Amino acid sequence: MSHFKSTEGDSIKKGILLLMSVGMVLLVASPPIGSDSFVWTEKRCGSTYTVGDPIKVYFKTLDNARFELWNYHTGKSRKCIAEGVGDGRTYYIESTVGPPAGEITFVFRMPCNLNCPLSDMCTWDKCTVLVKETSRECKQKLYITCNVIKYDLYADGKRIFTEGGDGKCNVELSEGIHTIQLKKEGCDSVTKNVKIVCGHDSKINVTMNCDPCRNVECGTACKGYDLWTQKCVNGKCVYDRKIESESKKCGYDPCRNHCTNGKQDCGEYGVDCGGYCPFKDSDRDGIEDCEDRCPSSRCNNVDSSGCETDLDGDNVGDCEDECPNEKGDASDKGCPSENYFFMIILLIISPLMITAIWTSKKKMQPERQQKEKIVLEDEMYVVKKNDSLDKIAKKYKEKGWNGTWEDIYNANDPKIEDPNKILPGQKLKIPGFKEKKVQPERQQKEKIVLEDEMY
Repeated sequence: MSHFKSTEGDSIKKGILLLMSVGMVLLVASPPIGSDSFVWTEKRCGSTYTVGDPIKVYFKTLDNARFELWNYHTGKSRKCIAEGVGDGRTYYIESTVGPPAGEITFVFRMPCNLNCPLSDMCTWDKCTVLVKETSRECKQKLYITCNVIKYDLYADGKRIFTEGGDGKCNVELSEGIHTIQLKKEGCDSVTKNVKIVCGHDSKINVTMNCDPCRNVECGTACKGYDLWTQKCVNGKCVYDRKIESESKKCGYDPCRNHCTNGKQDCGEYGVDCGGYCPFKDSDRDGIEDCEDRCPSSRCNNVDSSGCETDLDGDNVGDCEDECPNEKGDASDKGCPSENYFFMIILLIISPLMITAIWTSKKKMQPERQQKEKIVLEDEMYVVKKNDSLDKIAKKYKEKGWNGTWEDIYNANDPKIEDPNKILPGQKLKIPGFKEKKVQPERQQKEKIVLEDEMY
């Protein structure tokens, strides 16, 4: 660029003097630019000009701030083309582009510290344009190397060709800035901006992402009733590692095969599946037959293995021990013997008294009074509409009964063919609901025997 002229036709030197003395008079409306720009051209920065083309350089000033606008042209010395004190408005300088071909950079400078007008000047903005000769159009080659093959090459939005098969190609482009794009199905497109300068070929290396799993997210999935993690292979999610067997998340139902043979099997008891499976307890001691080590218990006084307990440790089972909390003798049904107390009395009483006793009326020891026994009896229940064995069992539980619906089912077998189907009006036994007191055998009265005495 040889020299600039303002729209008023004055030389640049005169323009500078005018700026220094009375301020800028070339106020113009700026074209749409970024709010942070201080210098630009009518074609925008990065554009290409031919020697002899007209050019307008716009610059924006700040109120009461010193400024300098410098011109750096390839092969020439730098020049200050405008300076002064700004008034917050935007101005432009108009001129003609001169040789040689290359670049022109406009540098806009203001104080480094705006609060201190006398501080050093710093570069606040710059704008570079390309200059080409008028004699011929400059074209240079762009060499491209890519990690994939047979991609489509686009320059400035226009498709040029499909790469041949080794990932390398070249294209001839005019001087300036061009947008280069590589596209291939199954890969992410890549876009690059490339600057072409006369007299210099350019090279770029491009990496395209063609991983089939790049946009695939895998989580967990069910394989049957098992829960697995997944991973991506060739764009698809596949099973990787089992993290939970028989997972409820996969629809596993622990009661699916519960009681399928129509009867309770050992090991199914305790699974709350609501299937009304019969609970087999032959001796009715509350312990399932398959876990009952004593399957013929005489009563419900049993331990967890189904065997009779002996709480007082007198070797008399609690089923027949009438004094379960006192050690006794088997001959007295687990109760302490009355003969034991009588022998103690005899040892204490003097021999004379013993003789007198034997010579007087002798009382025969009465038989021990037996305690009253309580026997559990069944009660009859008439089935009502909407009744079920479970509902009936709950009614009697509220009355203090300790049985279950399985006890009702077993007590009425084979009257009940299906525990899930009972009919209104049907009479069912409720086993062991009533308590009945049984009187002991009548106590024998004391007998008085008259004996002879010698005189």
